[in-house]
Amino acid sequence: MVSCGFDGAALDPLGHMMLTAEFFGTVTKQLMAIADRICEGKLVVCHEGGYSPEMVPFCGVSVIETLAGLLPLSLYSI
Repeated sequence: MVSCGFDGAALDPLGHMMLTAEFFGTVTKQLMAIADRICEGKLVVCHEGGYSPEMVPFCGVSVIETLAGLLPLSLYSI
């Protein structure tokens, strides 16, 4: 089970860590690989924080896209 907070995201007034939405997708991919190795791919991700209304939606979408096996929206051709 992963407590998935976005406090470290860019523009977060508390975290000040400047992490990107892509970072959260990358970490999710790494956690999925670990789950595949140690618990038959079972993974629970629960959103629990993040205080930047500008960044939290993008971070959440990045995590969901990764869990669903989708390409990031930025990679789809229009």
